[in-house]
Amino acid sequence: MDISIIIVNYNSWVVLSDCIESILNLNSTLNTEIIVVDNKSTNDLFLQYQQKYPTVKWISNSGNNGFANGCNVGAANASSDYLLFLNPDTKVDKPNLDSFFD
Repeated sequence: MDISIIIVNYNSWVVLSDCIESILNLNSTLNTEIIVVDNKSTNDLFLQYQQKYPTVKWISNSGNNGFANGCNVGAANASSDYLLFLNPDTKVDKPNLDSFFD
């Protein structure tokens, strides 16, 4: 695994979907994993998105414990030594991901 991309989510499903799609459509040579840590969103969409994106590693956090806690939970479950933390309203493009990795 080259990069673990960790996204902390709380009730941001529409923009999270855009973020995940931007990563999945990169056509990068980098081997990436996407980890979404959901901070107990209140709109019951976790299972729906888990089914929509089966290649994403989904983690349901114990509560809305904040961004830093969500990042730490994601990092503890990452397979790579390189971690990229994103907000769910971020879109990733290949030049920026490659630049980050370099």
